[in-house]
Amino acid sequence: MDKTSPRIMTTIINRIIELAGWIVLGVSVILLAVASHIDNYQPPEPVNTLNQAKPHTLTKNSDI
Repeated sequence: MDKTSPRIMTTIINRIIELAGWIVLGVSVILLAVASHIDNYQPPEPVNTLNQAKPHTLTKNSDI
């Protein structure tokens, strides 16, 4: 076997490991950006439906 063959395999494995590291770094940055947006989420103010409802009018017993 040639002396260059193990060197080529080592280079290929190192490149694969480096690529995997860049992929992990990229995914981590994306997840941090998403988490930052989620953390800054401000829900809309709740609408108070009780104040908007019409007051009930008193009815006579004959209306019931």
